[in-house]
Amino acid sequence: MHTKDNPTSASKNLIEPAYSKARPLAARLGVSPKTLFRWAAAGHISTFRVNRRTILFDPSEALAFVAGARVGPQKPTAAVAP
Repeated sequence: MHTKDNPTSASKNLIEPAYSKARPLAARLGVSPKTLFRWAAAGHISTFRVNRRTILFDPSEALAFVAGARVGPQKPTAAVAP
């Protein structure tokens, strides 16, 4: 008897959820959940309110914000003569 694999069950493990709660996303980013809410209040990332108590964040949007906000080592600039 030949059984057919269900492609959707295997792909579910590979696909990141569309939205995430603050605590797991904050742990993944290495920040506190309060930081995520501050970024949302400042308009840096968007939220999706499910009900009165549940607010979800888009993980890809938060990751993109963190990647764009990272500051690397500064290269010294040559002094400009007056």
